[in-house]
Amino acid sequence: MHGSYNWTVESILVKHSSRPFNPNIANVFYLAGFIESWGRGIEKICEACKSDDLPIPEFTVNPSDM
Repeated sequence: MHGSYNWTVESILVKHSSRPFNPNIANVFYLAGFIESWGRGIEKICEACKSDDLPIPEFTVNPSDM
């Protein structure tokens, strides 16, 4: 995530555009099969928790980290 976004916990839990911080490294992970598409990580984590009857994780957004 880049510093130009005004991320909130609410905004990361809905569909949003995804731009990897380092596209070259992200592309290597994609080509190696470790990721299937950009921007689905949080969504997939929440879906997995729901399907296993686990609570959805609590997320914190720290603007100074972006």
